Amino acid sequence: MRKTAGGCPSLAADLPLPAVSRRACRPSPEPCFEWESSERDFAAARHRATHRPDSGQSDGRRHRRHRRPMVVLLQLEDDIELPGFNQVEVATDMLYLVGGASRSGKTLIAKKILADKHIPYLSLDWLMMGFNDGMPESGIHHLLWPDEIARKMGPFLQGMMDCMLVNDIDYVIEGEAMLPHLVAGLIERRPEKVRAAFLGYTEIDVDEKVALVKRHGDGDRDWLTGQSDEYIRDHIGNMVGYSRMIKKECERHGVPYFDTSLDFRGATEAAASFLVDDLS
Repeated sequence: MRKTAGGCPSLAADLPLPAVSRRACRPSPEPCFEWESSERDFAAARHRATHRPDSGQSDGRRHRRHRRPMVVLLQLEDDIELPGFNQVEVATDMLYLVGGASRSGKTLIAKKILADKHIPYLSLDWLMMGFNDGMPESGIHHLLWPDEIARKMGPFLQGMMDCMLVNDIDYVIEGEAMLPHLVAGLIERRPEKVRAAFLGYTEIDVDEKVALVKRHGDGDRDWLTGQSDEYIRDHIGNMVGYSRMIKKECERHGVPYFDTSLDFRGATEAAASFLVDDLS
């Protein structure tokens, strides 16, 4: 089986992907979080994680498990007919961007759009792990905070999305590694080609969210599977603070934000409807 530099089999392989080995990654040399915010809990958590004295322990940042890349759906030419493919939705030549906090429903929305509208999606987690395992010299790795990953990947994402817009690619892109100001700039330049929604949970009880995460986990493919309640609670607490920052930035830049604190299903369905409900 052919393998990539990161140890993952080629997408052409039919066999399931093995777990990706973790390599030691150095943390970002300087903080790059520039938002002015009063959310001290998230800022304090970042400070503890990045300034912890050397104790031989983990630096406190989140550890991601490798997620399987999905096979991209083929766009068929109009004059090609294949059994079972004659009802494919007409492409809208749009980019649908779904950002926000971890465990807020981003991937759920992307999968719903794939199932309902036949629009494929790309997870930014896959790109991040490509840099992590294939280009460690980039400084983009799974130990960074989501906004740090977003800022480091920003120029790459900007170029990729610009190219997709020029070539009329119909796609959903979802993940934490997007910030509202980048998305707002893209919408301003191509309002007829870009729709976006951010999700978070600013008001949820942390213990309640921990219970929901454990109840609705994705088995062995879930990077929080097997983690202690304390670890998950710390992660969710950080994401509550991150959600508040995302919400504030969305309000500043006029980007739609949906809060899943009180009604997870209702908020995610509303976000999906906002993005694609007018499609035939």
